[in-house]
Amino acid sequence: MKNFADSLVRKIRELENPTVMGLDPRLEYIPEEIRNRWMDTVGPDAELAAAMAIYEFNTTLIDAVCDIVPAIKPQFAYYEMYGVTGIDTLKKTIAYAKNKGMLVIGDAKRNDIGSTATAYAEGIIGKTALDDGSEKSMFNCDAVTVNGYLGIDGIKPFMDVCERDGRGIFTLVHTSNPSAVDFQDMELKDGRKVYELMADNVNEWGKELVGEEGFSSVGAVLGATVPEQAVAARKRMPNTLMRAPGGVAHERLEEDLVAVAVDAAVAPDPSVELRVLLREALRRMLRQVVEIVGAVELEERVGAALRLREREARVRILRVERKARDAARVRRDGGADFGAVPGKEADRRVRDRRARRDARRPDQDRAVEAAHRERHVGASDHPGDARHRPRGLRVRLVETADAGEPEAVAEAPALVRRGEVVERNEVRHDAARVRRERLRDA
Repeated sequence: MKNFADSLVRKIRELENPTVMGLDPRLEYIPEEIRNRWMDTVGPDAELAAAMAIYEFNTTLIDAVCDIVPAIKPQFAYYEMYGVTGIDTLKKTIAYAKNKGMLVIGDAKRNDIGSTATAYAEGIIGKTALDDGSEKSMFNCDAVTVNGYLGIDGIKPFMDVCERDGRGIFTLVHTSNPSAVDFQDMELKDGRKVYELMADNVNEWGKELVGEEGFSSVGAVLGATVPEQAVAARKRMPNTLMRAPGGVAHERLEEDLVAVAVDAAVAPDPSVELRVLLREALRRMLRQVVEIVGAVELEERVGAALRLREREARVRILRVERKARDAARVRRDGGADFGAVPGKEADRRVRDRRARRDARRPDQDRAVEAAHRERHVGASDHPGDARHRPRGLRVRLVETADAGEPEAVAEAPALVRRGEVVERNEVRHDAARVRRERLRDA
C-alpha cells in the first residue's frame, strides 16, 4: 500500500537533499521584466497578468531545482489573495511540479472538526465525488499542513484520507512566530510544555501510519528558531517526519532566492543561471542547518560527558566520606567493624567481644609466667609476676632440644626479629611504644 512517508524518504535519499522549496509568491518578488511582459500580453486584465507572472515564476524555479529538491510547498494564502485566478495558478503549479517528479506539500494549515475537516481533507489531498459518478482530486497535493490544537476531531478525517490514498499531513507542534511562546511554551501541571504535549499526541496519532522506511505519514511542523527544541522533539517523536521552517537559514535562503530570481531574469540564459545560483543557495542553507544541528548535538554530548564526570566525582566523594565514617565508628567501638549496625546492637557486640577476650586471659597469663621462669634466672614463682608482664605479648609453643617437649615462649606481636624472641627489656620498651601508638590512633 502507498505511504507518503516512504515516498518522501526515498526521494530525499535519491537526491541526497532533505530540503523543501517553498513557493510563496508575491508580485514584488517577481522580476519586473516578467510582470511587464504579461501586462503587455493580456492587456488591461491585471488579475490575469499577475496570475500568469506568478505561474511563469513558479515554473522557472521548478525547472531549476526539480532534480535537486524532492518537494515543493506552495502556501495557499499567497494564491488565494489573488482570487479565482490565483487559485487556478496554484492548481496549475501543483500539476506542473508533479509532472516534473516532485512531491507537493500544500501549506494550508487547515483546522476544523467533523464534516468541515472531511471536506478540507478530501479537497486538498483526497477526492471529490461528482454527479457523473467519478471522483476527482481537486488540488492533488501529496500532503497538507494542519493545525492539531482542536484535538483528534480535527485530525482524524485527514488521517483517514492518508490511510486510504497514501497521503500525508504535517501537524503544527511549535511555530516560529515570536508570540508562539505565549501559549505553546506554557508549562502544564505534569511538567510538560504545551508544544511537548502536542508532540506526544502527534507521535501517538502517527503510530498506525508508519511505513517501511520507519517514518509515519503523520508529520510535524516545528519552527527552527530554537534548534534545541528540534532535538528534544525528535526524542519525543522518533518516527515522525519534521518540517522545520523559520530560523536564520530559512530567512537567508529566502533572501538568496529573491536575489537569484532578479539576477537570473536579466541573464542571457535565465534557466541555466538560475539553476547554478539556486544550487549554491541550497548548499549554503544545508551547511547552516548542519552547523546548527551539529553544534546542538556536540553541546549535548559535551554536557552528557560533564554530567557523567560530575556523577563520578560525587560517587568518589561519598565513598571517601563513608570510609571516614566507618573508620570513626571502628575507633569508637574499640576496633570492631560491625558495618551499618544499629547503635544498641553494636554496643552489645562490643561488650561480648571484650568478655570473650577477658575469658582467655588466665590461660595466656599462665603461659607467659612459665616462659618468664624458663628464660630468666631468679624470676619469682609468685603468680603475681603475671601482673608485671609486658602488655601485648603473645605465646607460641616451641620444642626444646633436650626433651622434645613444648615450652611456652612469650613474644610481642610484630616485634620478632629474624625469628628470635627479643629480650625482655626490649619487649617492655616496644610494648610501651605500641600502647602509645594505639592511644594516638584512637
